[in-house]
Amino acid sequence: MNGKKSAGRPATKPARLKNGFYVGVKNKGMATPVMMYSPTREGMMLIAQRYGVFPEKEVIVMGEHKNDKWVDQEQPKRGRKKKEVAEN
Repeated sequence: MNGKKSAGRPATKPARLKNGFYVGVKNKGMATPVMMYSPTREGMMLIAQRYGVFPEKEVIVMGEHKNDKWVDQEQPKRGRKKKEVAEN
């Protein structure tokens, strides 16, 4: 070998987000936003306000993330739908 170390095994678990507030900022035309973290709601609004000034940026307020769940957004429940029984 020439002295370089291999990268190793890739991670199998997804990365976890810290508890706090998140804002997504992206240039127009980008597919995915860059997520910015703030521990307070005021800090989140300040980030959104600062990046909202630029016309080439899109700002997406994602909301609060706590214990691996988004607090402000209701996520659709997964699972099977129950069949409705017709009454005769």
